[in-house]
Amino acid sequence: MMEIHPRESVWDAVADDPAEAANLKLRSQLMDALESYIGHEAITQTEAALRFGVPRSRVSELVNGRISKFTIDKLVNMASRVGLTTRITVERSAPPRSVLDAANANVGLGHAKKRRKVVRATRFGLIAAVDWSAQSRPSPVRETADSVWIAWKRPGCEPRPKYFRTRSDAVAHLESLLDETQGPSLLAFDFPFGYPFGSGMAAKRNLYAEIARRIKDEADNSNNRFDVAARLNAELNADRPGPFWGCPPSEESPTLTAKANNRRGGPFAERRLADERLAGRGIQTCWKLYTRGAVGSQMLLGLPVLHRLLQRPHARLWPFETGWDRKLDGTVLAEMWPTLFQVAYDVHPVKDACQVLASVRWMDEHIPDGLARPASIDCDEEARVMAGEGWILGLDAR
Repeated sequence: MMEIHPRESVWDAVADDPAEAANLKLRSQLMDALESYIGHEAITQTEAALRFGVPRSRVSELVNGRISKFTIDKLVNMASRVGLTTRITVERSAPPRSVLDAANANVGLGHAKKRRKVVRATRFGLIAAVDWSAQSRPSPVRETADSVWIAWKRPGCEPRPKYFRTRSDAVAHLESLLDETQGPSLLAFDFPFGYPFGSGMAAKRNLYAEIARRIKDEADNSNNRFDVAARLNAELNADRPGPFWGCPPSEESPTLTAKANNRRGGPFAERRLADERLAGRGIQTCWKLYTRGAVGSQMLLGLPVLHRLLQRPHARLWPFETGWDRKLDGTVLAEMWPTLFQVAYDVHPVKDACQVLASVRWMDEHIPDGLARPASIDCDEEARVMAGEGWILGLDAR
């Protein structure tokens, strides 16, 4: 079972001592590069351990961001074993312009023995946008908002939306679409793929697997998300309420409160970098589980679906495992926020259908360029994104 650890973050832990701060930042950059190597090579933690010359437990600590477990010398040795030379560690030079550039080219960390192949999909065989829902019972027979909607498009065809009464039916439809697709696919979901940096809940496959193990989401949409949130609060926040909040009165407990201002402990960051960029536009915090716009519940019920889809061959999380737009073969799973796109609300009587249609049309027009690293983020911000927060498709897109 994965250990979900309290907030261990290089950014939270930066000391007043400039030398210590530089040491922490350097270790973080090295860990990012090693983790990028794992993603780009598409290898298991066991295989990574063999290549790095360390126990598998060390690789688990690496992907979980346990920076205190590593010295610079240890990280340098691991990088050297896989051909990532270490100019940055020897010279203590300025950070590379991009952590991923450093991991893949002659930048920052020096040059690798073998330049890894960059795979760009010029055309996806399937583009789909998924408006997720955290309903606890089947949605009405009549098409309605605040339910699951999926729009999809294949080359040469117009996009079309479809309504689903249950999450299980929606997942079955997605898998059917993927089974029928030749070539790469792009699936975008309207819930966050990661939690704020420093929470101890980085967007990684092992987190998704653990959430999937805990969540019980039945065919009729009944689920245990509030119980799971309460248990996560207990583990993350020393048996105090928070960071998750929001629930019906009947679900309140010592570790889950109905109101945000009743939380204790922390502090936990409320928003990711991407959310901060959208401040004032109505985007919600991933910790909110109840009432209108509670994306936190959609996330808890959506991450297990990502875990399921990631079991498919060549499935990859954007941007963590694709290197932004570097490796887009296979099934690419991305986060979206439909409000970013120009939505025509007169094309369908249900707003959710309009939003997924607009999302698919935007992706069809702007992909693969829309998956590239945004020019608006610097190296430190990219490290935060790649450490587990994720990014929103179309935000500051080139």
